[in-house]
Amino acid sequence: MKTSTFLTITFALATLFISGCAMQDDTSTSETETSSQELVTQQQDLRFKSCMQPSYVQSEGLDIAYYESKGKKGPGIMLIHGNSSSSKVWRKQLCGSLGNKYRIVAIDLPGHGESDNPADINFYITGGLSRVLADTADQLDVDEGVFVGWSLGGALMLETYSMLPDAKGFFMFGHPPLGIPQTPVTEAPYYPNPVINYGFVGALPPAYQEDYVNLFFKPNTYYVPQFFYDDMARTDPNFRDALGYLVVTNGFTDQIATVANMTQPLAIVHGEEEQIANLAYMEQLSMPTLYKDEIKVIPHSGHATQWEAPVKFNQALKKFVKSVDK
Repeated sequence: MKTSTFLTITFALATLFISGCAMQDDTSTSETETSSQELVTQQQDLRFKSCMQPSYVQSEGLDIAYYESKGKKGPGIMLIHGNSSSSKVWRKQLCGSLGNKYRIVAIDLPGHGESDNPADINFYITGGLSRVLADTADQLDVDEGVFVGWSLGGALMLETYSMLPDAKGFFMFGHPPLGIPQTPVTEAPYYPNPVINYGFVGALPPAYQEDYVNLFFKPNTYYVPQFFYDDMARTDPNFRDALGYLVVTNGFTDQIATVANMTQPLAIVHGEEEQIANLAYMEQLSMPTLYKDEIKVIPHSGHATQWEAPVKFNQALKKFVKSVDK
């Protein structure tokens, strides 16, 4: 892609997405509740520290960080984080009772977390993430397991579907499959919040990064762990620029067709107080292999359901894994 073309698109996205977008109001924050949650999180951090030690594999010339649970029971479970995030969002799966039983692997995608940044932005545009995901799953022997995608991770899972023919099933949340519906839909895939668009712009001021991260959680959340903000700041800006480029150039596959023609089981869960993905839109799509013929709504959680409601989330994931492990 020519530099001049890329800069023009990036500037247009930045102008469209950032101009006039209001900051989220946090005046309702309770200092007492925030302090209490900070203390709990600090205690959890100590427990998670020993659990969340990265190992590395080489893929596409990059060092890719991954984290593995203590459990050994199969099938293997591969966790894929979202845009401007990292495997830290899976702490409550890797380090809890679910991870103590099942073999769970989570990777930091290229340009995120402890993984390398690719040298060229075109890596992101030409399917580099899908190649790394499929190759890493093969190297870590989870290519015949269950793939779990959150937000962008769900999109990547669908983009990589044809490269994962031996997967036992797919589990997704926080991402509405995108494409050209075969039947008319009356709902938009995302809620009309301009802050969502920050996820498609590379260079963002810290205040805008904070606003974007806050959308991961249900409204009026008092405390967000610092690592969510740190992950956003660490993410390769080229990644979000490339994502924006793919959006405006229709560079993704037809994910609606993918879920309509999928042969393996597909489970979808949805946070009851989700602020990004539109449940009504997803309910209009044809998904013949949808687990139990329903999208399971998990109460008291938003976009980051796995973090806000880990008990309910882990129960749903465990039931799905048991259903495909036959």
